[in-house]
Amino acid sequence: MTEWLSNKTVVITGGSSGMGHATALKLLAVGATVHIIDIQPLASGHQPYPQSGKLYTHIPVDITSRDQVRRAFQEIDKVSPDIYGVVNAAGAAPEDDQGRLIESDAVFHKTFSINALGCYHVTTEFLTRVRDRNDPAAPDAAVKETKYNIVTLGSSAALVGFPQCCTYTGAKHAVLGFTRTWSLDWAPYGVRSNMVAPGATNTPLARVQMPDNNEQSKDDVYGQQDRGAIMDMARLKVPLKRWGEADELADGIIFLLSEKSSYITGQVLPVNGGWPP
Repeated sequence: MTEWLSNKTVVITGGSSGMGHATALKLLAVGATVHIIDIQPLASGHQPYPQSGKLYTHIPVDITSRDQVRRAFQEIDKVSPDIYGVVNAAGAAPEDDQGRLIESDAVFHKTFSINALGCYHVTTEFLTRVRDRNDPAAPDAAVKETKYNIVTLGSSAALVGFPQCCTYTGAKHAVLGFTRTWSLDWAPYGVRSNMVAPGATNTPLARVQMPDNNEQSKDDVYGQQDRGAIMDMARLKVPLKRWGEADELADGIIFLLSEKSSYITGQVLPVNGGWPP
């Protein structure tokens, strides 16, 4: 599975930390060419990228800016004109400000901009190149080969509602809609589009919301349940009774990028320890 990816070029957003970083490590280890689009360099405490494969970093790029994303792809075109896949791993967790039953407009715009608009910018820049360089198959023609691939990191919040997490849940539902629609519209071009839906995963993005092990869960100043307490209760619902690890999510991404998933498109792969079911 991984050997098949050794001659492929993949663009990863958010590849400087968490699940994006873990995916980059696995692709580089098998000799793939990886372009990382991120607003930050390699995150503290993360393993350096291996010397195998070819690594290109495009930092800092704010994926909420169409102009910055377009310029990054123009730079990628100079060294990798034939991109095989895009992994949308960049994301932002919701923030507390005025309470969570009704989050502020500022939280709404930031959460949707990074999780939904950023994903849309990056993927449509990629798809523009697919369209300009290929003719679609005839309407009734069989599409037997994956020429291009989109894998988006969603969330369990793309599948069910989560308490006091309205903006994040809404943004991840939007990304699921993108995923399914791209699978329909772009199949004639040989494009597959799928989502990996993590449960709570041990990444920097999630850790900022996890409860301190030395403190008991409590209610916050707004009389609402502390978000860390909500996450801890979620962990106890997981049959495996633990958080996922970034490597485990990256394995799901690699599977969907590979030829082993050649008849899978428009689907969601939950990697969540069994909850939510």
